[in-house]
Amino acid sequence: MLVGSFMGYLLPSMTSIVAQVFGSILGGAGVMVCTSELLWLFNYKNFKVKVFKMVRVIDLISGLIGLLSIPLYWLVKG
Repeated sequence: MLVGSFMGYLLPSMTSIVAQVFGSILGGAGVMVCTSELLWLFNYKNFKVKVFKMVRVIDLISGLIGLLSIPLYWLVKG
């Protein structure tokens, strides 16, 4: 907390960039969760098939959509 305050005071432009990147990552994670919940409502059996140990098809689809939402957000200027 103290380091963030110190950095914000001395380097406001750097703090703005860090905040934008962190906000984009957080937004992408939110899109992942919402997509996963939406796909779960379809109750399609193939979405629940495990690909790796704990990773299901639904996780891969929602992760891909969440990751694609970040560059799309920056592309259209938020």
